[in-house]
Amino acid sequence: MLFPRFNRTNSRKYLELGIKALLVFALMVLFFVAFVNARQENDALRTLRKQAKDQESLGKAISYLSVKDNTQAKEQLQNALLINPGNIHAAVVLSKLSAANKGAVLVEIERIKMVTGSRPDYWAAWVRLSYLYDEIGEVDLAKEAKQKAASLAF
Repeated sequence: MLFPRFNRTNSRKYLELGIKALLVFALMVLFFVAFVNARQENDALRTLRKQAKDQESLGKAISYLSVKDNTQAKEQLQNALLINPGNIHAAVVLSKLSAANKGAVLVEIERIKMVTGSRPDYWAAWVRLSYLYDEIGEVDLAKEAKQKAASLAF
């Protein structure tokens, strides 16, 4: 059995291939590290932008509350909660607004019930009643009112 002869030319070729493979591997590692760092910076920037939008929505809500525009304030608070669902301040203010508004909603529900009692074929009143029931969390009553409105509309 004959063993292959390695001469100086062959060993240089293998050495060059090894060095090239090592360089390629080192470049791949550097690109990977750069990619990971860029992604972490993007995540941090995205978080900062999210917090800024959250603060912007809260600021708008406060300004709407100061001029007694509760519907716009609720909308901005809901936007703040969509941006950051863990925002406790927005959730607390929104729940207080809803509780304060619930009395007015109950009064309006009674008025709409009087309208639907005198004119049961008035579908717009049934739509409004379903919206009001949704607003106070009465899902079953809201569904019934929507079905009644749909049956009258078509």
